[in-house]
Amino acid sequence: MANYELKSFLCPSCGGQIDPERLGQAKEGNVIVCPYCGVSLNMKKTQDAHEIGYEYQQGVIKATEEYNEKKRREYVAAVRKQQMIAAEQERRRMAAAEARRKKFEKRSWVSAIIIYVILIGLAYVLAHESMAWTFSESLHLPKPWIVDVDGGILCHIAGFFLWGFVKIGVLLSLVSAFANLGEKTMVAMPWLYLWELFFMVVIFKSMNGCGLFEAFEILIKDLFG
Repeated sequence: MANYELKSFLCPSCGGQIDPERLGQAKEGNVIVCPYCGVSLNMKKTQDAHEIGYEYQQGVIKATEEYNEKKRREYVAAVRKQQMIAAEQERRRMAAAEARRKKFEKRSWVSAIIIYVILIGLAYVLAHESMAWTFSESLHLPKPWIVDVDGGILCHIAGFFLWGFVKIGVLLSLVSAFANLGEKTMVAMPWLYLWELFFMVVIFKSMNGCGLFEAFEILIKDLFG
């Protein structure tokens, strides 16, 4: 509790004594007026040890709260900064990974295209050699480049594989496609087989003077008839 006391019970100007009633009125403020000479008299507010300690403790608590709030704001700001840095690093990592993926995808497509182009050339060679080896002698057939009917054992082994691929190439193509499902080269074997059939039809047509569909029909009958 706050206590109030008058500096002097006597007016310092005229020496008149202040009555207790006016002292009681002074509790409502810090200034009273001398009834004799009209001089204003100041009241002094004093605090006891309990109030001083209470206010000190309250000041410590408030200062601690302000300090803790400041540290909390600094901590939150530091965490947000770290999160922003981590997010930026993750974004850059994802961008680099996407760039590598696109680069690899592009390279894989280029490699696949090159493989398919090479397979077209290989299909023409297989078609030529298959025509020279597989079909009957009653047809006009090209001269062999590699696999000679009158050659040695290696030529006969190669000719056997040529004949087998022409006969069961469809089945091998399907098996290969399912085995490489999802890969860019999954249709490599069907691609090779279809181009081989196409070149065989074209070669047969050019050498026997028949129509395209007629050549295809004769070859299919000779192969699977």
